[in-house]
Amino acid sequence: MKKATCFLTSIRSLLLFVLISFLPAAANADNDIIRQLALSGNVLSSPYEVNSRIIAITNGGFISTFSTDGYRKYERPLKNRPSTDYTVTKNGIILSVSSNRKTLSLYNPDGYFVWSYTFDTTISNSPVAGYDGRVFVSTKDKLYCFGVTGGLRWERSVPAEITEQVRMLNDGTLLCISTPSGEKSFAYRFTPYGDMIEEITFYGEAVLTAEHENGVLILFSDGTFGCCSVQDNMAVSLWASLSIPNMRINKNNVDMASILRLGESYAVVLYPNGLIIAFNTDDGSEAYRTSVSSGFNKGSLYCGAGKIMVITEFDKEVVFSLFSMDGESLWDGIRKTKGEIIYFYTSDGYLLQFTDNWLLSVSKPLFYDKNTYSTVSQFVERPRTYGTYKNNEEEQYIQEIRDGFEEIMAELSPVSNPSIYTGIDPSLFEKDIISSLKCIQDAALTGYDFSNEIGELIKNSDNELYVKTALEYSIKNGYDPDAYMLKAIYTFINSPHKFIGSDSLYKLICDAVSSICKFTGAEIFQNYGNRILVKFMSSGYSTSVKEYAMSVMKSLMDLQI
Repeated sequence: MKKATCFLTSIRSLLLFVLISFLPAAANADNDIIRQLALSGNVLSSPYEVNSRIIAITNGGFISTFSTDGYRKYERPLKNRPSTDYTVTKNGIILSVSSNRKTLSLYNPDGYFVWSYTFDTTISNSPVAGYDGRVFVSTKDKLYCFGVTGGLRWERSVPAEITEQVRMLNDGTLLCISTPSGEKSFAYRFTPYGDMIEEITFYGEAVLTAEHENGVLILFSDGTFGCCSVQDNMAVSLWASLSIPNMRINKNNVDMASILRLGESYAVVLYPNGLIIAFNTDDGSEAYRTSVSSGFNKGSLYCGAGKIMVITEFDKEVVFSLFSMDGESLWDGIRKTKGEIIYFYTSDGYLLQFTDNWLLSVSKPLFYDKNTYSTVSQFVERPRTYGTYKNNEEEQYIQEIRDGFEEIMAELSPVSNPSIYTGIDPSLFEKDIISSLKCIQDAALTGYDFSNEIGELIKNSDNELYVKTALEYSIKNGYDPDAYMLKAIYTFINSPHKFIGSDSLYKLICDAVSSICKFTGAEIFQNYGNRILVKFMSSGYSTSVKEYAMSVMKSLMDLQI
């Protein structure tokens, strides 16, 4: 069990210290601060936690990244002054909306600018990343789709103004919600390829939403809580809880409500009157009820160190309420407010305070146990495709690539008995080689949808032309967030193959390492890219290859990769 970092070593002493230092009478906010960090501005909105890193954006125009206990990782300047709307994917890719709400920018996990797109209208909500590498963003009445490297895939008009955050349903389709009348909401369901396939009416005003494995969780203005899910290719109400008497949630007090996902089985809702209900997300049944004091201005739910933290902000104080995962109240603590503060509770139990004087204060007010609970980001990646498509053309196009690639993978070996063609590449005698190469090009350019398949081809093909084509067009994309291709390349160069000594191939590999690592960042470079380049600097490779690998290594190091 990890030891808590304090002067007391016994569990009894530690619990006593926590209870004394965080009882309501202990109102001094600075007693338990263990670290402070100066930032490049005020944090604009609640940060993200990704792979034990906290990622925030400041009004000074910087991406600030640090460990959960407050040690700085990096700060990088943004190309455009930012707004409060930004998204961080599960791989740490950052999608930022500019302060004039007209430019969408993408930055890699190390904070380096990759691409941007400027609209002639204003962006209405934070960008959304879905299941296959694409990026979606909405304006007042339009929905846009981008490939992860910046190409506009499609844009579609939405029948009514989008008033809520665009959400991903459980099948990867998009839900755009509109509440024009204030009494009921309408939703429009789009495929990732831009087809509007369904219109939905909710007989209530949707005010808060969250994504879940079962669908989209929706909190309505009368307190009803439900799950919109896709079943048999149709959006249905998977379940809906009963409305709460005398409950009214609207745009003025929606900050007083919060939804917390607890894995696949439960969701917890904080209502404006202080009521807290945990719902089973399979059927909507109540797991438990508890409450905090009412009358607060803003409420937030967090999960960390195997506990639920409820933070309620009043005019002159902030109340912290700690509950076990089954709703048992553990303790309450109070802090006096000092200016505008954004709070965040990490998965390993650190409380972060971002103040309006450019400071991050880190405290560990809770006892710590090793059975920590880590929340799962609702954002994941999608693959890149190229070309602009209408209706379901892109879906058909990707399926054609997949069908063609499956045929290639089934026939990786060259024609039998090629020795009679001494000095001639046997692949030239394979059936329809041009179509095969075109299929590999398309798959490599499409990106994440085919990263695994491209990796398998690189590892297993005896056809140098196939491998070179896969590498050459993967370089143009550079998107390999799970390192499928880099792992395959590393396996490939450490395995015997018939075209050993091909300097042009080895240089292509170096270029692929450079392209992928520039996009996906330091972790993948350190784990895979660095090892590949070092391999080419060793004995057994020509001077030309060694020098080329060294130049690529230097260029990546100059970028602080």
